[in-house]
Amino acid sequence: MKLIVTGATGYVATEVIKQALRMPAITSIVALARRPVKFDQEEAGQGKLKSVVVKEYDHYPEEVKAEFAGANACIWTVAITPAKSKMYDFKEVKRICQDSPIAGFKAMIEAGPAKPFKFLYFSGDGIERDRKTTPMLMGDYLMMRGEAESQVLAIASSHSPDTQACVVRPGIISSTQSIGKSLLSFAAKIIPMASTVSLEQMAAACLQQIVNEKGFEKDTLSNAELVEIGSAALEKK
Repeated sequence: MKLIVTGATGYVATEVIKQALRMPAITSIVALARRPVKFDQEEAGQGKLKSVVVKEYDHYPEEVKAEFAGANACIWTVAITPAKSKMYDFKEVKRICQDSPIAGFKAMIEAGPAKPFKFLYFSGDGIERDRKTTPMLMGDYLMMRGEAESQVLAIASSHSPDTQACVVRPGIISSTQSIGKSLLSFAAKIIPMASTVSLEQMAAACLQQIVNEKGFEKDTLSNAELVEIGSAALEKK
């Protein structure tokens, strides 16, 4: 199985790649990022991982598209989180969170992937897909992310059954790997009703969905479902 992981130098994607490198079912990983992805030879699985650099995630030259050919799946992690969204102009946030995954998904389809091709899109807890409902807090952001979800699912539907899509909606992704990362876990404890999933559970759940021969279990997975699927997958390792 050939897997594309976007945002490959990021927090979640790094864990996804680490776990994917240990999975015999995944034989090739295209690590897509705006700077080279660095793993030592042992971690990179003796050539199992290939780093591919793009200038931006909404533009794909032919040489990059060529790397997508024959891919079985993509895990799309690129986004600007709600907490960081206020640091950027909203047009830039939309370009990264909505325009880029759509451009990337289309480029992968145009490249001639395997059939079926699975596209797993990282969204977030609380995202609103219903255009008639505007959330009280961060309404523009949440509605924009909801529209991105709808567009991803619509692309898959238009190519069905050759193309499948799944939206994952994690809450706070926590980890005890470092003091900085564990602050996320601490934040989850002090924010009432916050949904949490560990970094390891999150990565394991996504990869389980990718390697599942029956296809995606659902087109949208909640935080609670990700915890359940990820926990079960980790217990089997």
